[in-house]
Amino acid sequence: MEVFVALLSFMVVLVFNRTIGYNIKSGNSSNNIKYPNVLDNNKDINTHSVLPEVENVIERKDIYRQINFMETFVSSNNMMHDREKHTSNNSGSYEITGIVDGIKIGHPISVALGSQFDYLQIVHLDHTNSQFRFTVSDGKYYLRTYGSTYMTPSAIKINVPCEKCKFINSEYSGVPYETDNNLFIYNWVLQTSSPLALENINTVFNDEADLIHGNKLSDSSAAATSLNTFYGIVLHGIWSSEYAERLLTVLSEFPDCVKISAHDKNARSKQRKNQKWILVNEDLGSFDMKMEVCEEANCDYSAIIHVSKHAFEYSKKLVHNRSRNGRYYSRRVEKVLIRALLSLNYSLFITYFQQKHGVTLLDPQYDYELITNLSGYPSNNYQSWNYNLEELVEMATSWDEYPKGLQKVQGLSYLLRRKNGTKHPVYPTAPAVAYPAGSQNNSFIEFMESAFINYVDISHLVIHEVAHFIWVNTVSKELKEEWVKIGQWYKEPLSPSEWATKLEVEFVSAYAHDKNPAEDFAESMATYVLNSKLLNSRSFDKFKWIQDNLFGGGFYITTGTHKFDVINLGNEVFYFPGKVTRVHAKVIGSPTEDKLVKIYISLLSNEGSNGCAKHGYARIFSEQQTFRDLYFHTEDRSPCSHKLYGEFTMNKHESRGRWTAESMTFTGENNIERYVGLGSFHFYLYINNQNEDVEKPTPLLDSISIYTHDATETNDALLRLHVMVLENELIKEHGGPYASFAAYENKSYSYDGRTYKMYPPEFNTSMLKADYFVRDINTRGFREVNMDSCKSYTNMDTRNLKCFQVLNPVTIPKYCIGSTYFLRQISIEDIAGNLETVNISSDKYSARLYPIGVRDKQKPVVSNVRVSSKPANEYHDGETIVSLSFNVHDNLSGIYYIFVY
Repeated sequence: MEVFVALLSFMVVLVFNRTIGYNIKSGNSSNNIKYPNVLDNNKDINTHSVLPEVENVIERKDIYRQINFMETFVSSNNMMHDREKHTSNNSGSYEITGIVDGIKIGHPISVALGSQFDYLQIVHLDHTNSQFRFTVSDGKYYLRTYGSTYMTPSAIKINVPCEKCKFINSEYSGVPYETDNNLFIYNWVLQTSSPLALENINTVFNDEADLIHGNKLSDSSAAATSLNTFYGIVLHGIWSSEYAERLLTVLSEFPDCVKISAHDKNARSKQRKNQKWILVNEDLGSFDMKMEVCEEANCDYSAIIHVSKHAFEYSKKLVHNRSRNGRYYSRRVEKVLIRALLSLNYSLFITYFQQKHGVTLLDPQYDYELITNLSGYPSNNYQSWNYNLEELVEMATSWDEYPKGLQKVQGLSYLLRRKNGTKHPVYPTAPAVAYPAGSQNNSFIEFMESAFINYVDISHLVIHEVAHFIWVNTVSKELKEEWVKIGQWYKEPLSPSEWATKLEVEFVSAYAHDKNPAEDFAESMATYVLNSKLLNSRSFDKFKWIQDNLFGGGFYITTGTHKFDVINLGNEVFYFPGKVTRVHAKVIGSPTEDKLVKIYISLLSNEGSNGCAKHGYARIFSEQQTFRDLYFHTEDRSPCSHKLYGEFTMNKHESRGRWTAESMTFTGENNIERYVGLGSFHFYLYINNQNEDVEKPTPLLDSISIYTHDATETNDALLRLHVMVLENELIKEHGGPYASFAAYENKSYSYDGRTYKMYPPEFNTSMLKADYFVRDINTRGFREVNMDSCKSYTNMDTRNLKCFQVLNPVTIPKYCIGSTYFLRQISIEDIAGNLETVNISSDKYSARLYPIGVRDKQKPVVSNVRVSSKPANEYHDGETIVSLSFNVHDNLSGIYYIFVY
């Protein structure tokens, strides 16, 4: 049986008062991956001819730049809001026309037009007639192509009419089926005529890691007098000259808003009272302080601050160059000062950020018009920054890691905070999003809840986002070109970010490698500030570029309180995993059954284990922007190998067509990583799923009910979300439904939960809420029910759909209860990976939980941290046993988990 590759070229013509034409075929293929300038001129490139009358239509209209099916990253899709979608009063008929190139004699192909899970029209084409035409009204449609001997693409979605009709990649000129459409084989082998050497990291020695602070310290009495006179800080007890001077040195970098009037008694009387500061020798936990606030009029001090001596140790870093000592800087001391001076007055925080960083903390209660105009979203999508001041403490001290010249960045004017429990509508996986728009335009950074509860290092995040403004608003065109050249970046039309790099080991993270020069810059800047040796070891050229062009020759030295030694008398050469030399993949399964996928990867090797990998990872994306995470282990199950293997099953409803890997990451025996992307080779799988599901589930918001179960002495409380869902196939059993709730006062972060069970169907509508499913407090999952149970909540055409009843409980710890909780997000994922997420910014869906005792409002306290190390064996080969001990205390609820990083 002969098998061919169909070259599909569609032209959609929408007839409504005037004709709007757009070509939705792209000429990109695996053959032009290495053409770096294919889109440089932003002009339309079409490698296949169209009819003359169609060309005339195209020439008269605005044609939007071609994109390929991987251009949009998965995180920018599949989100909607709880806002009404206004429909147009206009009506009319539209035509969807297209051309299918490459049809072979005796091998016809079919094109089907579908709408809302159903086929409306089907046309059959052959080599004598390759054009199709459908007449439709306004709405959402999709085109599917069928031909058993062709590698046809996934369904193409079309909105009629469309304001900006995009180009969609529908060409397949890659590997065809050999003899059987039940088997797809991908094989890639590195082609080189010269021997390749294994790369190793650039070792950075500790030649200046323990720089001694060489500034001459003033007498304690002078520093104490300045603290008292200008800042209202009265030192009590034994404060040596060193501690008093260090406190004053850090405080002198604060803006004027923290100062008090030294000579105007009338102005001074309106300001806060002095604070009494006591230096203690004990460990006061992670905050290094204890604050006793007095709000009475007869108090001598507004607060008594106990400060631990440990706060004054070199806890972070200082900027240094060879001509002079660096300035003393301790984030721990700065945090103590911010908490003591600003936390009792939120307006001081606002002024602090305005004076020091030139940004305004926007509040939806007062800045609602500005927020809406600036962000494009209603102001009720956001919350005030004053709900959790510790977030501002972290942001302030993180930004201060930059040198003085970068404390203010032109064009960065506002900071926004989205509501707890919600995600960014366009980038749902992002903890923060920067919107640089040039130095002359006021723009902003917005932060999500996940930035402060799930992000490992908030400092890295803040420095990264500010770096985007530095890149766009400050770095010159010439310097950007230098950076692009160092990273060997080039324009790549097949990449989601439109960029790719030929390098594989000169990056500090996979994210820096996978995206574009701007993200590489932001990641490198954050690493330069927080761990300069890491950047130096991966790319000395990038390290030197940042040092010379942005930091005036200075660099950062990192030190810390808790250190340990690693004795290594062996080889100090640490190798990256070897280059990928071969990838062999098989997709086994008929068009109507699940597919078994097997992937074999070989790495460059020489003698011994040098260049081996412990494991690998890749994320592959479908044409519908659904994705799969792939994990590779050693083929022989050894700890480290040059041969890796991965195997997984794709169900028959997942997206048809190409699944492409944006990049692959391989981790070596010393946890050193190699990143392989489109600059190295183009890896993809073809999944021949005849029954693909491209439609997202639909949660019916009007069906929402929230059942509450108050806590007891032994059990936590439950908020049980009940919602009906329309789906054409099946909801994903493990983790498909998701819900999050946020408390009324927003001072505690949101609580969320998923379900992991499918229950037997129940088609008796009278049992919908009468049987165990709703009554049993342990129910956590979904079941299929009678369609009549969904019809009462929607006007949709429910033919070809199924109705599901979802019960998603979210646990609220008993010591957190004492508020109204609002439903903030629902998401439903089906077995094909189609995800529908609804952000709910209104307070429409809520429930009240009542406390059973005292609410826990105090954070756990970590103290007495001790670190020690010893060689793991007598050979001193670098293997080290590290012992970490500490005390942790919580006054009420106890410890839920401990994370060490």
